[in-house]
Formats: sequence, C-alpha cells, structure tokens
Amino acid sequence: MTQIAIVGAGIAGLNAALTLQDAGLSCTIYEASHRIGGRMHSDALTWADGMVSEWCGEFIDADHETMHQLIKRFGLRTIDLGGGRTDRIRNMLYFCNRYYRAEELAEDFGTFAPLLHQQFQEGIILTFGENSSIMWNKTGV
Repeated sequence: MTQIAIVGAGIAGLNAALTLQDAGLSCTIYEASHRIGGRMHSDALTWADGMVSEWCGEFIDADHETMHQLIKRFGLRTIDLGGGRTDRIRNMLYFCNRYYRAEELAEDFGTFAPLLHQQFQEGIILTFGENSSIMWNKTGV
C-alpha cells in the first residue's frame, strides 16, 4: 500500500491532504509546531475590546478561486472590507521591540532617508547576514 506523508499543516499542506482525500487516498500530516495553520493565525489575546489581529494570510482576493471554494465547502464566511471599519482601525507597526504608529515610524525613518538614498545611488546595499550581523556589498563588485 502506498504511504503518503505531508510535511507541514499550513494552508498548502492542509489543502494537499484534502485534495488527496477527495481522490480517495489517505495520508499523514506531520506538523512540528503546537498548532495547525502555519503562518496564518489569529491573535485574540493581545488586544482589548474583543479586537482580533490576523497574522499573515488574512486578506483573500475576490478572484482567488481556490480559497473561495474552500470557504464555501466548509461553510465559512468572509467580510467584505471594501469600505473598511475605520471606526476601530488604526495602523500600528512593531519595529525594534516597540509599537509605532505609521506616522511616527515614517517621521523617524525620514531622518535616515537622505543617507539611504545616497548609499543607494553609490550602489551600497546593506543587508542582514547570518546571525544578524550587518554586511555591506557594493553592487557590481
């Protein structure tokens, strides 16, 4: 008998298992973390007033046929955010171990913009290497 293993219980692994099941094949899913869903999950504990933030994969384009087929198949619902709920939404970013409003972060980065622009014009690219050490490369070298 053929044995099929799927490594990872993210959306791709779960959809692969479902496709195999629909074809009459069985499989085993192996997941290293304590939950399924991979990088997609909801955070309902951090925020007050019952607010929930989505971590990755929260928006589904109107033309994403596979996702909409899965939503229909499992009787899930979506919320059309075309108009948005601006009464409770604000942009918040987490950077360098603290929360920033988008405007605050833009202001702080504005200080570095001329230097970054100069380095870009000179072909200097700063990247983070292994162990988060900063490395620089001059393009074309």
